[in-house]
Amino acid sequence: MSDPLVLLSGLPGTGKTRLAIEISRQRRYLILSKDRFQSQLRKQGMAGKEGAEGYELLFDAAEQQLALGNGVILDAVFPRAGFRKRAAEMARLQGSPFRPVLCYCSDVDTLKERLHNRDVYVPDWTPAGWEEVERIKSYFEMWPEGSAIRLDSLLDFEHNLSRALEWIDTGKLNR
Repeated sequence: MSDPLVLLSGLPGTGKTRLAIEISRQRRYLILSKDRFQSQLRKQGMAGKEGAEGYELLFDAAEQQLALGNGVILDAVFPRAGFRKRAAEMARLQGSPFRPVLCYCSDVDTLKERLHNRDVYVPDWTPAGWEEVERIKSYFEMWPEGSAIRLDSLLDFEHNLSRALEWIDTGKLNR
């Protein structure tokens, strides 16, 4: 079986990047971050902070890596179902298992605190604040029940990592 396409989706500050890094360390999959692509596009004056351009580059790089047989982790908000469907179809066409993960935080105060104190993973990129999260929430299309594993970042990170790795390895939504 081919290595999977792991898609990490969720609002800013819900732990997607931290989870991507640890999954990559344990499974040696390539991480592709939409924020990194968007940051470079912005530096070159080719795009703003948001936009589909970063997703287009993300999909192009992912498709190439999947074709080479490499496991890939996509790290982005993925607010629109159309982007997610495109990723699932790409995985199918490349013969790779599709493993979507929805990260969320069930406590608003904790999420606000994390947004305020979070690490910067992308050079020259300002992480989203609460106002931006509120704006993204207004157009974020929720995943249908049962279509992705859901990880509440309020829970212990090791517990969530274990669940994510089990999902990635087996495709079974347990616990």
